[in-house]
Amino acid sequence: MFTRSLCGLMLVVVVASTLFAQEIAGRLPTVESLPDRVQARIEVRTRAAGNAHNAGRFGMQYFMFITKRWPNAASTPITVAFLGGDRQLRQRIQDTVTEWSQAGTLRFDFIDPASHTFREWSRSDTSFKANIRVAFDGSEEAGYWSMIGVDSSDPTIIKPGEASLMLQGFTTLLPQDWQATVRHEFGHALGLLHEHQIPVGGCDQDFRWEDDTGYVPTQDSYGQYITDAQGRRPGIYTLLAGAPNFWQKDKVNSNMRQLATDSHNKDFGAFDAKSIMKYYFDPSFFRDGTAAHCYSDENLTISDEDKQGIAKWYPPFGSQELSNLLKLQQDTMRQLAPVHNMQQVQTLQSIK
Repeated sequence: MFTRSLCGLMLVVVVASTLFAQEIAGRLPTVESLPDRVQARIEVRTRAAGNAHNAGRFGMQYFMFITKRWPNAASTPITVAFLGGDRQLRQRIQDTVTEWSQAGTLRFDFIDPASHTFREWSRSDTSFKANIRVAFDGSEEAGYWSMIGVDSSDPTIIKPGEASLMLQGFTTLLPQDWQATVRHEFGHALGLLHEHQIPVGGCDQDFRWEDDTGYVPTQDSYGQYITDAQGRRPGIYTLLAGAPNFWQKDKVNSNMRQLATDSHNKDFGAFDAKSIMKYYFDPSFFRDGTAAHCYSDENLTISDEDKQGIAKWYPPFGSQELSNLLKLQQDTMRQLAPVHNMQQVQTLQSIK
């Protein structure tokens, strides 16, 4: 399954679908994450919400979880706009994204009704031109990444002139697995998280977090940590602390560790090794290499479990399932409304 915690913790919004699968000439690619300034805005909102966590019947994470799905997707298309890219590239992305639409009751709208051409946005925009804003230049943050669900156009954490989904380099050269990357990033845009972070049965126990005993920090000419002269290997924390990522330990934890187990807050099933939301990790990342339960070849297609999850969280318009979802969202908001400090979350000013 995809981490069917369709939007559980909003702090975890990393992105590339082929982590470490794209090594070229021995170099590690950037492990993508949200731009730091956007991450900071999310953390401010989370801290404000966290003050109310124990005061109501529902936990704040559940509130965030419910509000990450696009609530009106069954009746109102999720709009998409581009900054850059020619018509052919935009068409190819649109064609690939329709695979998600076929899994649930939702539709992406790429076309500007006035011009009858692909919708566009710019960095000078003062209002949101679309729910999802795609860019290719890597201005906010390098690599491939996406905001989670409705965070894509939440004015408290992102500006109208900022990308919500990045496909850096697509306008220069499409990677061989470009369709898998598009599927993965738009999965995030619908509210899906990374499969390796599923709260139960995830990859924490499989990952080789720490250095081999006695490891002597050794870097290559690119500034990457590598095996030392005695054959001892750097662990994940050390690997990601070096070039080209330079991540602190807390950033590694946010993007790599399993999410907390909370039956009130998340909906998830068994770990799905075939999910499009699962990274490819090199065998060296695991204690047991290719024998690890989290290890798999690169996933290029949307899995059956991914589709089942989208069908569940984006049910047909007018259905009892949708009514139940909306009622759950309304009940959660009602429970949280009287909580002290909740107003900080509800009335956060749009960022300037």
